[in-house]
Amino acid sequence: MERSRFTVNLSNIRTKIRTYQEQGKDVLFSALFITGREKNKLIDRAPVQQLSLITKNLKYENPDKVRIELYDGKEAVNPLWLKEIQLALPEPENDAEPDNFRGLGEAEISRIVDERFKERQRLAEYEQLKERVLELSEENEELRDTIEELENHASQVEAELENKKQIRYYAGMLGDILESFGIARDKVKKPLAELMGLNDSDATPKAIQPGHDNSGIVENTGPAIKESPEEQKRSEIIALVAEYLKTTSNEILAAIFTIFSEVEQNNSLAAEIVGFINGKKEPNHAEI
Repeated sequence: MERSRFTVNLSNIRTKIRTYQEQGKDVLFSALFITGREKNKLIDRAPVQQLSLITKNLKYENPDKVRIELYDGKEAVNPLWLKEIQLALPEPENDAEPDNFRGLGEAEISRIVDERFKERQRLAEYEQLKERVLELSEENEELRDTIEELENHASQVEAELENKKQIRYYAGMLGDILESFGIARDKVKKPLAELMGLNDSDATPKAIQPGHDNSGIVENTGPAIKESPEEQKRSEIIALVAEYLKTTSNEILAAIFTIFSEVEQNNSLAAEIVGFINGKKEPNHAEI
């Protein structure tokens, strides 16, 4: 007999069988090959595990239709379900295909499963990246806070250095003024340092050498010289001036520094100021 050029797609039949099996039925099947009006039952109430017998018999039969009937093995009287398959479309013959899952094939299912697995992987990686971004954002905020603290500290240090520079400048100016009154600079050094709030812990910049310092505050590294009576007198004057400046008000202190600043620019002003003061005193004495 001529070998059949047709095959039967059994995927729908297998799906129906699984449905009945899930209901607890012992499913059997029968297969009738129909050619014209002739019906030939080649398989009668066989276990569904042998469903591939249908395609094997098609190799030797050329029916027009194939009727498949499903029975309950416990009540094998009336069929549970039947289906006639018209063999009209030729399909390539392949002995290994009868047991394969057709329609949505195994390759397609594998592809879908792989895609979903990759999608889950991408979602997991996305969540990990989100957490990492949050961690980096927190670290970035901490670094910003640290940078801001360092900038503030640097500003404070810079302001302190600037204040010390101003103090040394005014100390030098005051030393020049007092020196213009005949008071030696080295005698003014310590009182002015105390007045300006400077102490031995203040580091002297390397660029300022004792021999070139104009502030009158830098310590003299040379050997101590015994003071003469005149120098002692000058030291006492400096001490009196320093004591007065410590106790005076801020307004008067500001005025004194203004005078010192002008005298620094023009030393001759010191004599004029003294003359002006003496002139103010003479009328007062005349009144007495």
